[in-house]
Amino acid sequence: MIVRQNRYSVWLVPSKADYDYIRYFITHLADETETSLFAPHCTLLGGITVCPEEDILKETIRTFPLPITSQATAIDYSNDIWKSVYIQLAAKGRIMELQAEIHQGLFRQNSYIFNPHISLVYTTEQIYKKAQRARRIGIKSTFVFDRIAVMKTGDEIHRWEKIFEVN
Repeated sequence: MIVRQNRYSVWLVPSKADYDYIRYFITHLADETETSLFAPHCTLLGGITVCPEEDILKETIRTFPLPITSQATAIDYSNDIWKSVYIQLAAKGRIMELQAEIHQGLFRQNSYIFNPHISLVYTTEQIYKKAQRARRIGIKSTFVFDRIAVMKTGDEIHRWEKIFEVN
């Protein structure tokens, strides 16, 4: 298996209250599945090969004042490790506009397909176990995001690191 670590992602980061709320679920599921912890986020764009410059990102998003509120539509699960168990967010409104502005304005060649969600665990366990975990989780209906972070990401979650954050 080839491990890719030199990638960057642009994350929408929850407000302090929602960050703590989501972090509770991430911590609990990581303990249950013996997997890596990670910071709560909604990936706006991933798989970027060149780190975006802070000033350029700020200029691109200046017409999108934060915070952004997004509706949760479901708890779901999949065979994709990056969407093992997750909170599905409504694909409408300002979150979609912000993502499109960043994608088209900075990374037009990137093939990332945006499906707004907040992952709660990254695991390779069998789908029926993911389904069981998803069914046990009840969540609130809205989440507030008040920051954008550029992260160095890749296949090894424990090596992810924040490069910079804007709000």
